Amino acid sequence: MRTTPREFFEAVGRPVPGPRGDEREARLLKLYRQLPESHQRALLKDAEAMLQVTRIS
Repeated sequence: MRTTPREFFEAVGRPVPGPRGDEREARLLKLYRQLPESHQRALLKDAEAMLQVTRIS
């Protein structure tokens, strides 16, 4: 019987780990590249604002 990591973590009531950092980064870049340029710029402004809020907190 084979069990996936997701099934294992769910079975023992633990949070399922998300994708690794490099996988998240690759996913974000793939999504970013699909956006029109105007939306890419807006996304960058949002990310910069989020970073500023994080630094203040």
